[in-house]
Amino acid sequence: MKYSGIAAGASFGFLVVAIVGSIVDPLELEPVPMGPSLPPPPTSTPKPTATPKPPDLSDCFNGWDGTHRKFTEKVKQNLNDPSSLEAIETRYGTRPLSTGLHAVTMDFTAKNAFGGRVRHQANGLFDPQTCEARVVSIE
Repeated sequence: MKYSGIAAGASFGFLVVAIVGSIVDPLELEPVPMGPSLPPPPTSTPKPTATPKPPDLSDCFNGWDGTHRKFTEKVKQNLNDPSSLEAIETRYGTRPLSTGLHAVTMDFTAKNAFGGRVRHQANGLFDPQTCEARVVSIE
């Protein structure tokens, strides 16, 4: 047995509507049109395509002094006194070149053959995926 009913009344200028004793199976209810018909909601939402995340370039650099670890080792191989290298500043390009590599520049001082400290600049390229680097020039 189903009971349904609506009670309405006016009180102090407000219309009060209450559903009284409604025991109705929700599957038996029919939709009520509410203005212009809208298109049905999509059955499945399209998943956004995953864009490849650019590599984190900071993984290749020393968090303490900012030098590129592998690039610094390659530069040291070209010095008279590798232990004398003192990095001043390391800069790198955030956009890859057409080869996919990034440019890196390091200003540093090192001892020359006479023991005097000389300022140099090393330029090179590094792969952001593997952090492998190569020296292009030391001036």
